[in-house]
Parts: sequence; C-alpha cells; structure tokens
Amino acid sequence: MIWPATVWLDTLKSAATYHPVMEILVTVAGVGEQTVELDGGTYGDVIEAVGLTTEEATVLVDGRPVPDDQAVTQSAVTVLRLIHGG
Repeated sequence: MIWPATVWLDTLKSAATYHPVMEILVTVAGVGEQTVELDGGTYGDVIEAVGLTTEEATVLVDGRPVPDDQAVTQSAVTVLRLIHGG
C-alpha cells in the first residue's frame, strides 16, 4: 500500500512532536522527595511542578546546574532553592 504524501507527512509530524509522559524523582534539598510526571518538558517545568519558580530555584543533575529551558533527560534530579526566607 502506498500512502498519500499528506498522510505520511502528518505521521512524521506526530512522531516528531510526541513526548512520552516521564516520571521524575525530584529531591528538593532540605525538604524531601516527590515524583512528578511531565509530558515532555523542561527542567523549569520540574521546578514549577514542585511549587517553586525558576527565579528561586535551580535543578541539579549529577550535582551540576542545568539550564531551566533545557529538555528533561534524567529520571532523577535535585532542586536547590536559591532564595530562602528573610
């Protein structure tokens, strides 16, 4: 069977934009652990999923900070609060 070009292109576009739901174990330093689910997303989305903002926290992967606009590739991360109390 030969697919029409439009069907083939739609299939490729769908595959290119598909992001499986990912479970991420998040350790919030000094608070505890929780699991969050993201449908494709960035490390900034991880921060927001634990109730913080990118202005007050950063994500560490293997002890090193990662950009908040970088796509999530790890299943376990640490969120470190940068600003705390007053």
